[in-house]
Amino acid sequence: MKISAAVQNSAGQHHVTLRTNDNVHSLAIPPKPTGFGSSANGGELLFLALATCYGNDIYREAAKRGIKVNKLKWKSTASSGPKANRRRT
Repeated sequence: MKISAAVQNSAGQHHVTLRTNDNVHSLAIPPKPTGFGSSANGGELLFLALATCYGNDIYREAAKRGIKVNKLKWKSTASSGPKANRRRT
């Protein structure tokens, strides 16, 4: 399996192309309001990847067991920064 993600960015434009083998599709992520760069940061995209994997796993494993799943709703979250990194005693 070959997986890739390509990003093309210029003033006011941000294009994302995803590919797995011969399956190619785009993901709509607007540019930053300033015009350059992505309005989504890497951390947000990382958590989108985690949430997507989780959902796909639920559908796949349910299908293997003959369980019908009509809808999923979930959220991936994390905290960072000085307060998140404090050690609790």
